[in-house]
Amino acid sequence: MKVKQGEKGKKKPVKEPSPVESEEEEEDEDAYKVEEAGIKKPKTEKATTFSSYISKVKKQVHPGLKISKSTVKIMDSFIEDFFTRLCTESSNLMMSIGNKSLRAEDVLRAITLILPGEIGNYAVKEANKAISAYEMDKEGKKNA
Repeated sequence: MKVKQGEKGKKKPVKEPSPVESEEEEEDEDAYKVEEAGIKKPKTEKATTFSSYISKVKKQVHPGLKISKSTVKIMDSFIEDFFTRLCTESSNLMMSIGNKSLRAEDVLRAITLILPGEIGNYAVKEANKAISAYEMDKEGKKNA
């Protein structure tokens, strides 16, 4: 048995291939050729981040200020947590009412349950503005 120098000075024993093993290796090589022939590996999902949106909103509100990467990560985590809570609460409301589809009213009620006081009221007003703008745009496209 031969000895081969490995990583960080450790020696690894290397097996010498026998005639039987070489035939098995040829079969393995054929399998690699099949992968190269067009069979693709499944793609891994990218993590969803809101960093680009955070920077765009920051530029609108405070164009002269800068924001660090760690602050963007914290804001991203905050937004993801809020979105998860909103989805969970709105789906619970939808199921408790007995609906099979999520409506805007369910999301608005979930917002009032999650966000306290004045900020919740402000969020509901902004959501109502967005919903009415969407409906007006939808009607405008039907008439055109």
